[in-house]
Amino acid sequence: MKLDVRVCETDMLGHINNTSYFDYIDESTSYFYKQTNLPLDHPYTFILAKVSCEFIQQGYFGQKLRLTSYPLTYGDRSVTLQTEIINDENGELIALGESILVYFNLDTQKSTAMSVYMKEILEKYRRDVND
Repeated sequence: MKLDVRVCETDMLGHINNTSYFDYIDESTSYFYKQTNLPLDHPYTFILAKVSCEFIQQGYFGQKLRLTSYPLTYGDRSVTLQTEIINDENGELIALGESILVYFNLDTQKSTAMSVYMKEILEKYRRDVND
């Protein structure tokens, strides 16, 4: 997915504020759900257990960004998604996010096992760190 860096996402120097990167990671994760048609029907969803971001270089107001999220690993009840935040104009990596998402039943308030079908979807989009 692509987006333009807005003024409200920057600091006084015109740099992307560090907190904005977490919004980008969340936006890209949501796009990943839609793109892959993961079956997330109530009461089942993913909840965020951990998120981190490695800031590689500065981003600025007005840049066009390309965001890509994909599974690195997954287990019975969780998936680790990596999000690349790239300057779409020159293809350079600006930041690298990582999210650990737990498959969760909202009614029981407990993690639950993902179906084989869901794991097949994740495998289809999975990338190795060295790719």
